[in-house]
Amino acid sequence: RTMAATAGAVENDCINDPFLTHTLPALRPEDAPESYQASVAQAAPGPVPLSRNPLLSTDREPYRSQAMAREIDIVDDPFMRSRADPEALVDRRMSTRLDPWSSQGSVAREPLDVQKDPFLSGVAFEDAGPADLMSDPFLTHPHYDAAARGQGKTDRSLRNKVEHALGKGDPNREAKVGRVLVLLPWGIFLWVLLLRDVMWHYTVSVSIAVISFLVVTPMVLVAAWGMGKRATRIPLITLSILWLVAACLGIHFGQIGWDHFWRQHWWMRTGFTSADTAAETPAGSRLDSAVIDFWDDKTQRSVNGTAVDSSKSAGFKNGRIFCVAPILSPVVASATGITRVNYWAIGIDCCQPLGHFTCDESRHHSGAYGVVSLDGGFPCPSCNVEDFRTAVAKAESAHDLASGTDAIFVRWVKNPGNISWWAGWHAVWFLITMAIVSFPLLGGAGFAAWYYGWGSRLGESSFSGLGFDPSALKLSSAFVP
Repeated sequence: RTMAATAGAVENDCINDPFLTHTLPALRPEDAPESYQASVAQAAPGPVPLSRNPLLSTDREPYRSQAMAREIDIVDDPFMRSRADPEALVDRRMSTRLDPWSSQGSVAREPLDVQKDPFLSGVAFEDAGPADLMSDPFLTHPHYDAAARGQGKTDRSLRNKVEHALGKGDPNREAKVGRVLVLLPWGIFLWVLLLRDVMWHYTVSVSIAVISFLVVTPMVLVAAWGMGKRATRIPLITLSILWLVAACLGIHFGQIGWDHFWRQHWWMRTGFTSADTAAETPAGSRLDSAVIDFWDDKTQRSVNGTAVDSSKSAGFKNGRIFCVAPILSPVVASATGITRVNYWAIGIDCCQPLGHFTCDESRHHSGAYGVVSLDGGFPCPSCNVEDFRTAVAKAESAHDLASGTDAIFVRWVKNPGNISWWAGWHAVWFLITMAIVSFPLLGGAGFAAWYYGWGSRLGESSFSGLGFDPSALKLSSAFVP
């Protein structure tokens, strides 16, 4: 080339250098004509060539040498941040190799390859081969990430196993819908369970109101579904059925928990403790007691020597042995005629048919507290009541005893606090067990409904008022895997 041609390239050559990268080999200032060097040295404010001010900034000071302008490389410095700092030019060239969007870094990398790093992230795939737009139209290169590749294989393998075991299922299922159908019924069940067993003790009216709301809500959803409401992607008919089943199960098992565990627990926590009680104390005066105290703190012995008379016990066998023994004092026991019994110690499988009773701490010298069994049942209120009454009738006939009409059944212990603690633990354990057992049942039903799309095809039916078109209920493809 001639020197004149070189000088022209220094100014601007859109044909040889369309992106103004200034990489032509002849762009050294010592190779330029003297006239051009003089013009650079004597540059005055005015129009500045793009080679000197590529960003057209208001700072019109030209580059001090054409060598600096030549060093500007759009590939290495796409935002031309090295325009005014020649000392940092080398560091910036090195850093943009590492990360073209950052001014930090000190390790040079190979020239950027859009094929290997299409988003200029600075992290090129080592094994990137020719891009295949057919299989990877967005150049995401998923198969070059080892971790993602391994996870993808695991996910595909697990999905294949599930589909092989359960079938293809509904191809239009969504993960969010699945979470709702699995977790919501289980949550409703636990909510009703807590209301029936825990909240019931504090306020019955509020518990009934909330439980009623939880039972009526799915019915309203069914009615809305029957009228053609399709506001969400969740099949309302499926959600309503699962919801209603969960609420009814919560009521049922909540009642069982209340009768067997929580009622006794709350009774022991809130009932009265009646002190200064002797065997001859009328039982009618202790009907509202949770614990009956036969201990005399002054004498450090039971009041009037009250104790369990195991010699007059009886056991009735009905699968298990239901044991009863009268609580008497020397004064009552020595009375002539038939002995009246106001309090009975009870237990299960801890006595002989007649005359031998070892239930709880009836043989302990400091045992002098009676934990009242609600409704005369044990181990829960109203449990085995008829069996214990039969055992009492046997003891009456065998030992000339007469049970009072309002006689109270108790467990004879020395520390009622232990009984209360165990009653509370059993009540809590019942809730934990119900939560663990109900999840695979209710969650499994919700998962199956989501996986196979139960109810989703029903959403295509047309309803009018309370009637519907049975021919529109095409369920075959929804229920068959």
